[in-house]
Amino acid sequence: IKKIVWFRPLRLESSLYVNMLYEQARPDVTRANLVLLPEGNMELRVHRTVVLLAALQHRITEHEHSPFKAQVAKLLPPSVVHMCSPEEWVAAVATDWDKVVKKLSPDAAKRKFLNEAMKLPLYGSCFFPIKHCSDPTVRGECIMAVNKTGVHFLSHKTRETYLTYAFGDIVSTRKLRSNTGQQFLDLKCGNLMVVKVTRCETAYGREIGTVISLYSKMHLDARRHSESLEGVFRADAALAAGTY
Repeated sequence: IKKIVWFRPLRLESSLYVNMLYEQARPDVTRANLVLLPEGNMELRVHRTVVLLAALQHRITEHEHSPFKAQVAKLLPPSVVHMCSPEEWVAAVATDWDKVVKKLSPDAAKRKFLNEAMKLPLYGSCFFPIKHCSDPTVRGECIMAVNKTGVHFLSHKTRETYLTYAFGDIVSTRKLRSNTGQQFLDLKCGNLMVVKVTRCETAYGREIGTVISLYSKMHLDARRHSESLEGVFRADAALAAGTY
C-alpha cells in the first residue's frame, strides 16, 4: 500500500497508517529527496532536521544506544555526508539521542519522525527520474516532484527547483515511445490561446500522468466546492439584506 495523493492534513492515529507512512517516507529521506541544498549548501535548520531524523531512525530499529560512526553514515542522506566530518555527525546525532530520542518508544519515534519530515517542503511528493526535459531551464537529468502545489523539476544534486507548472496550467499529458524505444511524456500547458508542450524523457510516463490527473481532479473539485459555498454565502447575505 502506498499513499499517492497528499491533499489534506495527515492524522497520525492508526499504528498501521503510521507504519505505512514511515515506510514510504524513510527512503525519500535517506535518498535526500526531501533535503534541499541551495547552491550545494546545507542550511542550519536542515542540518538539525537531518540529524534528528537519523537519531529517530536508529531508535525505530529498537536500538538502545546512540549510533556508532559506521551506523551514522548509513542513516544520513549520501548528499550531505561530506558536509561535516564523521566525528561531527556522530556528536550531533548523540546530542539529539540524549536530549530527545532515547526516551521514546520505537512507535513514538516513528510518529516523531513523520512529524519532523512533514516540515520539509517536499514532503508528500511523488518523485520520478527524468533523463531529459525539453525546457532549456532544466539542465541535464533531473527529478520530477509532483505534489499538491504542482509539478516541479528539481536539480538531481541539490533538489533546487528549475521549473514549476501549476495544475491549472496543465491542459493534458501524453505518453509516447520513439522508434528506438525511448519513452517520453508530453506536458501540454497553457490555455486555448497559447499552448506549450514540454517533453520529458522518462520511463514513468504512465505513473506521472496518473498522479497529475488525480491532483488536477482534486483541485478542480476543491475549486467548485469553494465557488458553491461562495454562492450560498452571497445568497444568504442578499436574503439578510432583503434584496434577494
